Amino acid sequence: MRRALPLTLVLLFTLWLPLAPGGAAAQLLPRPSASDAREILRTPLDASIGRVESLRVRRFAVLNGLLQHCGMGWDTHFALLMGYHRIIAGRNPPDLVKIAVWYAAWHEAATRIIFTFRPTCDDDLRRAAREWANALGNGVNVDGGSGSSQAQASSSGSSTR
Repeated sequence: MRRALPLTLVLLFTLWLPLAPGGAAAQLLPRPSASDAREILRTPLDASIGRVESLRVRRFAVLNGLLQHCGMGWDTHFALLMGYHRIIAGRNPPDLVKIAVWYAAWHEAATRIIFTFRPTCDDDLRRAAREWANALGNGVNVDGGSGSSQAQASSSGSSTR
């Protein structure tokens, strides 16, 4: 598990870097070491960004774990989350690092738990992931399909249950 966290952090920072506003390229965030990440995880994220925003980060992390497990697009959700905190919420670099570390920890935990209890992603799990992602209302289409055409197809077909 120690090995997975730094690997996940590298992946997440790589996905997040293109979000930097034009003038922020020279202001890249420091990449925390494994010991720094463990230190960050000792203090609840709520203490830095508040309970509501902390819950948002956790929801994105768990959802993205589910989307990743099902082979659906999840990296765009992370980019939107970090962009929101960087640009709209105006978070400072230390808070952004905390958000990324906590996100990575929750994402890793969610992915492991989901895989343990549902090793394969069946149609029901895929449908639940799609509905949850669409409920976020962020305009990200997780699988290229249209939600309304899927609803029409399922309502016009006969039920197999």
